[in-house]
Amino acid sequence: NIPCELEADGSGVICQGANCPSTEEQHRITLTVYIHSYSRLEAYTRSFYLREIVKPEKLPNLRVSSGQVFSWDAPDSWDKPSSYFGLHFQIKVARIGHSCSSDKPILTNMTEVRKYEVNITTRKYVFCVRAQDKHTLGPWSNWSQCTVNKNDVVC
Repeated sequence: NIPCELEADGSGVICQGANCPSTEEQHRITLTVYIHSYSRLEAYTRSFYLREIVKPEKLPNLRVSSGQVFSWDAPDSWDKPSSYFGLHFQIKVARIGHSCSSDKPILTNMTEVRKYEVNITTRKYVFCVRAQDKHTLGPWSNWSQCTVNKNDVVC
């Protein structure tokens, strides 16, 4: 509950909820590190918004059904509702023996739903998925993966 009142002249609304999780950040955070060595003092400064550094956790409960339909859950630490705090997902299918960061995947794709059907002829591959805040385009989560070797799937 955020208490709000209409301004006297009707031109706007004033809200008193300073701790609303969905408010937009107004100011950058500035972090300065000072290093003192002998007679020398150095200062290193970085400014950023929290939204630029918030990284989703690795996607939990990656699973497969019907042989080629993969699904996963949003990280427990990610704010709800997902309609407001949306994620989008990068899909990558790599050859067996290659990692999710392979430069030569079999396929790559993007989706906003937590389900993906793999339609490829090979029956040996690595299915990879990771998440990113779709509004701020901040850092990507680490990859979650399943290794598919014919009918044997290990997630």
